[in-house]
Amino acid sequence: ESAPQREYNTLFRRLLPWRGMVRTPWGGAWATIDPGDASELYKHDEEEIAIVVAGEGELRVDSNTRPIRKGDVVYFEPYCEHVVTNTSSEALEVLFFWWGGRDGTMWAGRPI
Repeated sequence: ESAPQREYNTLFRRLLPWRGMVRTPWGGAWATIDPGDASELYKHDEEEIAIVVAGEGELRVDSNTRPIRKGDVVYFEPYCEHVVTNTSSEALEVLFFWWGGRDGTMWAGRPI
């Protein structure tokens, strides 16, 4: 029931854990990136995967850049810098799931 919020320069809807209901060892969120926009540059201690649900764009991990599109799945190692850019004229939608790190209730150093 989480409403989307403007976070990380995306429209960010937190999915997991469900506060007061289900405590999970991972977190999850659905992010929508507007055409021409990019997410904030992230660097955190959790492991993370991103699943591109709709649209296309570009992913930079540390100094490596590659195109991404619907159906792609990407793994981020802890402490890598990463940013997702929407290079198309339609919304880029990405599911993120993260786990581990020093505190399972944090993501990118922020409480969830």
